[in-house]
Formats: sequence, C-alpha cells, structure tokens
Amino acid sequence: MAYLDVVVDIETLSTKPNALILSIGAIYRVDGKLYSFFEIFDKDHYKEWKDAFDISFDSLAFWNRQNGVNDYTKFLDWNKRRNKLFECIRSDEENALDEKYADVFESTPGGIQNESLESIGKAFIAFIKQSQKIAKEEGLEWRIWGKSPEFDLGILENFLRALGIVDDDDDFHALWTFWQKRDVRTVEEGIGEVLFEVEENDELMTLFEKNNMTTHCSIYDAYTELLMVEHWRQKTR
Repeated sequence: MAYLDVVVDIETLSTKPNALILSIGAIYRVDGKLYSFFEIFDKDHYKEWKDAFDISFDSLAFWNRQNGVNDYTKFLDWNKRRNKLFECIRSDEENALDEKYADVFESTPGGIQNESLESIGKAFIAFIKQSQKIAKEEGLEWRIWGKSPEFDLGILENFLRALGIVDDDDDFHALWTFWQKRDVRTVEEGIGEVLFEVEENDELMTLFEKNNMTTHCSIYDAYTELLMVEHWRQKTR
C-alpha cells in the first residue's frame, strides 16, 4: 500500500489547546515533487484576536532564551522582522534557491503581510484538501502527521474553530479523522539515530542550512520530520 504523508509543525506561545500560534509549516511529497505551506504570524494578525488565544509564561521564557524577547507584543514585532528576513531570503538572487525547491520557501499567495488570520486559516484548509485530492487521484492512502498530533493538529483544530472557519467535529471529518493521524515521535524513536545520515545527503537540507532556517523554523522542522517518515516507509515496505 502506498501513502501520501502530510507532515505539520507549528510554533506557539503556549502548550494549551488554545495556544497562540507563531508559525505553521506543512509539507508532503508526491512523485518527487514537494508541496508546502509556510506562514509566520505577527502582531498585525492578532490585533483583533489578542484575547482569543493563550500565552504562557513558560513559553515566553523559552522564547526569551532564544532571542532575548520576553514581552508578547515585542515578540510578535520580532516575528514580523523574522518574516521580513525570510522574504529577503526568498528574493535574494545571491542565495539563488534551486528552482525546484523555491516554492518550499514561499508563503501563501498574496504575501503574509496582507493576510488576515481567517484567510491564512482558509489557505491552510485548501492546502490540506489539495493533498487529499492528489492522494485520491494517485490512488494513495492519505495520512497526516504531527509531533505529536495532539499538539500540532489539536491546536490547529482549536485555532480554526476560534476563527469560525470550522464549526464542529463534523467539519473536521472532511479534513482528517482520528484514524488518519500519525505521531512522528513514534517513528523518531525507532529511526532517529539514522536521521543525520539521511539529512547529510539531502539537497533541500543544505538550502535550509545555507539560509539559516534551521532554528525554530516550522517548515524546516516539518521537512526533517517528513524525511524520517519517508525513511521509515521505505524500510517497512
């Protein structure tokens, strides 16, 4: 049996189900072609939603250790600058991303600076449905992965509900069901020791490293997790 595996990773300012999301990265591969979704959020996205999502002291302390920012609004300002950095990376001719990988570094159409939370949520749903459409056309079993699903997918479910994009569990059945969810940690425990060997020979990993996108970058994390899942699929055929 062949599979289409979508891997999702998020960064947040809390570990609760209603956590404030900092970025979303999602990726899958079909016939050698990568399809991805990558968005970074800043305070402009949350100005009308600042009380709808949880921010924890522990998570702020964690991010403070990463970048020296410990205030919620200042952190989202930092996130906005980080997004501008990624925009420069995407357009920098000197970095000359290989054309076949360029889409991995792109945000959704229209540019994140002009996107609302609702439009980003709808774009993510469209990305998921596109992957399911391709899986059906290619005769592949569709699966979605998180690390863990309770965190990545659970927080995304609550995020979409809070925005009013998805009303109840019935709507989610059109996106994913409990039996389609998989946990990257389970695979990681079994093959984690070989991941460095897999990464070392991967062209896209080299691009991530070249552009300093390997630290707390959701699309990078999603891709490394996809590599693990693909390696595990290959070994268990």
